[in-house]
Amino acid sequence: PRASDRPANSRVPGAAKPHVKEDGAIVFSKFDFAGAEKKPRARPTKAQLLAKAQKSKEKISELSTVDPEKAKVAAEKQAWSRAFKRAEGEKVFDDPKLLK
Repeated sequence: PRASDRPANSRVPGAAKPHVKEDGAIVFSKFDFAGAEKKPRARPTKAQLLAKAQKSKEKISELSTVDPEKAKVAAEKQAWSRAFKRAEGEKVFDDPKLLK
């Protein structure tokens, strides 16, 4: 078929060929992330996690003496944040009783 016989928005068969790398691997997108490797993050120690959890708990208790409404909002925000992290499959280490 000639170009004038086809609709303007139709694709030409065989025009889009899959990209093949030098090592024979097929590339399915125009971005190649194979070379960009992530460095493993260092996990915080239990002492650091405990200090962070205690600081957070103290901050909310201190805020509750000054402004109970703000403390309630902050505690709810923190609870939702933890819930979302757990839903994503991330382990949350924020309970001082369990960290001791």
